[in-house]
Amino acid sequence: MSINAKEENYELMEMLGQTVLFTNMRVDRSTVPEGLYAYDVRHDDDCTGEICEIKPSVMVNHWGTIICKEQIEMDDYWHSRFVDENDYSYTGDTATLEEYMNTDYSEEQSEEMEMMSMKEKPMCPIIGANGNIYNILGIASKTLKSNDKADEAKEMYERVTSSHSYDEALGIITEYIEPCTEEELYADSEENSLSHQL
Repeated sequence: MSINAKEENYELMEMLGQTVLFTNMRVDRSTVPEGLYAYDVRHDDDCTGEICEIKPSVMVNHWGTIICKEQIEMDDYWHSRFVDENDYSYTGDTATLEEYMNTDYSEEQSEEMEMMSMKEKPMCPIIGANGNIYNILGIASKTLKSNDKADEAKEMYERVTSSHSYDEALGIITEYIEPCTEEELYADSEENSLSHQL
């Protein structure tokens, strides 16, 4: 049984860098408005509820349907997109199709990033480190996790791995950490240690 896309109340998800609608139901594609894209999602064979694949249509292990504003690039051979737990997250919010169409989620995300940038960012020794983006990402993730910011580390990872260039990825990383050298980090640690002793 398929539902009318316009009559469902959906969960909001972050999927591959964009905000999407999610429902566990199958959605009648003829009811999806022009300009939006609908895909089925498949869960793993262990039935844990973890999404592992996005396809135009799923018959076996169907977990639900997502509706999004941007097309999701598919593999030319499999005609699907394989994903893991780092590629998506549930926001905890809900929306109707009409609310989703009338909301600019990219603007909301920008406001959230601006608020986050106002928070104190931990110093991270990426200056002078190997410039490979995955090396820098690893250093930044470790820094965030050691500062009790595991959620921010996960969010940063998802955004970086969905970015389209080195400069964009580096810009995202520096939204979460304050770049420094090893020497500057050591000096800051020594200063903090002295201030605590006093």
